Amino acid sequence: MFALLELGWSYRRIEAETGVRRETVSRYDRIRRANAAKTFPGSDPSPPTESADSASVEGSNAANTFAGSEAKPAETFPGAEPAARFAAAQYHDAILEKRAKRLTAQRIWQDLTEEFGYGTVTSR
Repeated sequence: MFALLELGWSYRRIEAETGVRRETVSRYDRIRRANAAKTFPGSDPSPPTESADSASVEGSNAANTFAGSEAKPAETFPGAEPAARFAAAQYHDAILEKRAKRLTAQRIWQDLTEEFGYGTVTSR
């Protein structure tokens, strides 16, 4: 029913196609409209700008926002150094050679790790 309402079908058309009375469809439509979209932590931490009165207006579909925590950087393991963004660039020729052999990305990564020590932490 909700999908048909989202498609913009009229109450009469839904009644004709499904056999559900228009009054019932109308109730479902009010429920659908009352379920406002929600945003989650990390999106917009600012509170909604609409007043409580305007949110209850029929047809209003204001988003509720939830204040989230600050953005957290990716976790790393003790002693690990952040890898360069294109750390594999120095192995470009080896990668192309392995791709020519139609090896999978997983296999190429394993070979780079085994043959060149790719991804291991080295002391400076």
